[in-house]
Amino acid sequence: MLLLIHTLLLSLTACEECWWSGCQLDSWAEIGCFPEDEWHPVNKTQCDGGNFYKCCKTEPGMLENGNATLKTTQRWFKRLNFEKSKLFNLIKGDRSDCWWSGCQPNHWSERGCFPSDQWQAVESMECETGDKFHCCKKEENKATTKPSIIRTAQGDCWWSGCQPVEWGERGCFPSEDWEQLNFLSLPVDMNFQEFQKAVVDCGYDTPTQVQYKALISQATSKGAITSKRELAMFLAQILWESGGLKYKKEIACEATGCPGVYDSSVGVPGKNYYGRGYIQLTHSFNYKAASQELYSDDRLIRNPELVSDDEQIAWATAFWFWKRNVHNRPKVQQGFFGASTNAINGDLECAGDHKDRARRRFELYQIVLKAFHITETAIENGCYN
Repeated sequence: MLLLIHTLLLSLTACEECWWSGCQLDSWAEIGCFPEDEWHPVNKTQCDGGNFYKCCKTEPGMLENGNATLKTTQRWFKRLNFEKSKLFNLIKGDRSDCWWSGCQPNHWSERGCFPSDQWQAVESMECETGDKFHCCKKEENKATTKPSIIRTAQGDCWWSGCQPVEWGERGCFPSEDWEQLNFLSLPVDMNFQEFQKAVVDCGYDTPTQVQYKALISQATSKGAITSKRELAMFLAQILWESGGLKYKKEIACEATGCPGVYDSSVGVPGKNYYGRGYIQLTHSFNYKAASQELYSDDRLIRNPELVSDDEQIAWATAFWFWKRNVHNRPKVQQGFFGASTNAINGDLECAGDHKDRARRRFELYQIVLKAFHITETAIENGCYN
């Protein structure tokens, strides 16, 4: 918590090392610069739902004359809903070896306490979109705390927060002080409320948390989807294909298995490879390819029922199809929704006699965009126009 005191003592010390954090939401339990005993905020600028913080190195002696700023510091604690008693403990130097993280959404690829070589999660509690973690210092690191900036051959390096692709400017700031050496694609930031509203507003039954978690946890890793707009495209198509996430088995084949209707040349005798999953995976050669690419084994050939009966796999195979057949289709990344329809069922709905179905897909996409709080105009082109 020392960051709150450091903020008020900036005029006393010049900072030699500074960096900008990623966007920190106002809803987070703790915001600012971490580790708090090494970095403190000197400036902030607004982002969607919170602030970026400019963090500078804390120099020795910065807590001197702390009593002179006690009144101002108390106002900070009151605004952030901390107990006043904690303020006095901080000024006296009584700092705990444990702290609570902010809310970490379920779709994050990595969650917990970081740096992981210094901190470990000892308990967790649910929050709106995921969990908060109670982080305690590992025993071997209690004597000293390593800097969060990484020393490399290139100098001091750090990872920013998640920067959505929709942002006008992304990278490292201030740009005159920092340069980008690498980046990591993270899962798309879509919460359960947005997902639920999209499905319900399209006229379907309320989806479950299980469906949401299986979707959002695999969108990037299995489907290569890194933008909220592409995720909206994907969901609109899946809603149409599955009757609002209701059907994961081809209705006409559920009772009989449709033997002889679909290819089984690389399948297991007695198994049928009719449409299953949220995007209706069909034919044994597709089951085999999906199984190898997703899991590096033949589980979907041996047990094709997994595609409909296992929620994770029902989404995984849909993402597999999307990544393979839709994601890199010309114009899809530019937001042409019709191009995604063309990739899925172009012969019948774009060039054939069922353009009404393609138009209905587009109507669903418009609804999903709105539910996702995406304000750009939906582009219909790419199918029948």
